[in-house]
Amino acid sequence: MFRKLIDIIIFLFIFSLYFVSSLMIYDRFRERKLTDYERDIIDKFDEEVKVEEKKEETQETPTTNSSSLHYNNRYTILGKIEIPSIGFKSVIIKENTYSAMSVGVIKTYGSDLNEPGGFVLSGHNFRGKSVFLYNIRTLKNSDKIYITDTNGRKIEYSVYSVERNVSPTETSYMQIYDGLHLTMVTCENGGKSRIVVKAKSEQASFKYNIIISNGDKEHGNGKYDINNCVLTPKNVSFIAGNYEQFTLELRTKQGLLYNDDINITTDILVQNDKEDNSFYSSITKAGSVYGIYTIKIYSEKMGDYSLSILLADP
Repeated sequence: MFRKLIDIIIFLFIFSLYFVSSLMIYDRFRERKLTDYERDIIDKFDEEVKVEEKKEETQETPTTNSSSLHYNNRYTILGKIEIPSIGFKSVIIKENTYSAMSVGVIKTYGSDLNEPGGFVLSGHNFRGKSVFLYNIRTLKNSDKIYITDTNGRKIEYSVYSVERNVSPTETSYMQIYDGLHLTMVTCENGGKSRIVVKAKSEQASFKYNIIISNGDKEHGNGKYDINNCVLTPKNVSFIAGNYEQFTLELRTKQGLLYNDDINITTDILVQNDKEDNSFYSSITKAGSVYGIYTIKIYSEKMGDYSLSILLADP
């Protein structure tokens, strides 16, 4: 009887050892697979999104992309995050799912990346045995966080607050902030509390209040009325040192122009109301549809300005 009991104990010990070893091997395999998956997504992001260069370095406007990228028809990639002080780099994913959070960080609240109003990023503290977001607890004021969006804008954010032992029910950080703001959230203490890091960008918003002027003009097969022309968006808020674009639609009272013999070099003029040597603009025809143009602007200055779209006599 005693020997039989010893045999059962030995069996249970061997079985437990085998079970624990299997879990460790699976955990390590899963961790490595997720890391490789994340690295593959980052490589795809870096291949398809080119960070905008300043105008002094190139006279060409940068190639911009759609507001998001898709990976394997499973994840929508919104951008990339880099925190050099803790050696962290990952992708930012739109889908708020457990599997997405296992691959990268997810956007859980707020404005689009690198847009005024602020946004919240969340992620696991650990991924398997490896630290994922947990090291954000060691960040200090003035540490830098870099967010690159799919339009190629790479914005620097400076940490100004690191809070620990925040209640899981606390949501006050989910609010609208002035300017560019980033909040990062991860778990600690076995999920019983949160780490909340807040950062803001010193790259102030640059705002243009845009108007179309010069009155009604005779053009093509009919008049285009200034009041019927469409500018999207009319007020452009963007970050100094980055490009922004909007669409101009020249319309007759019946709709878009019937033909298009406008000289974009001389007939559509973009004028800034203040002296700004860094200001740059370009006008291109958008596709084959008559009367639709893309206008890109760039400036390194900050503040509120007025921009006039002057429609000259053809």
